[in-house]
Amino acid sequence: MKTIDIDKVKIEGVHTGLLEVIIALKEARCKVNALMDTEELEPYIKRTEKLGNISDTLCEFGTDIAELIGIFFFDRAEEEISKQIEN
Repeated sequence: MKTIDIDKVKIEGVHTGLLEVIIALKEARCKVNALMDTEELEPYIKRTEKLGNISDTLCEFGTDIAELIGIFFFDRAEEEISKQIEN
């Protein structure tokens, strides 16, 4: 059986753009959560619950991106493994 180069599989399986989206979502969630602790905004946050909804929506986007990353990684990794086995 042929040895698979795991590092090459990892490189081929990761998409930089999707990682950038994960980073942006995390940064946005952190900023929204920090705003929720701001005294100046506290009365408005309680009345509207908008920041909580925004935070929840960002988490949902994160879940969607995670699913896309999983599918992308699986397909690309399987493709790279097949190439290595055939060569």
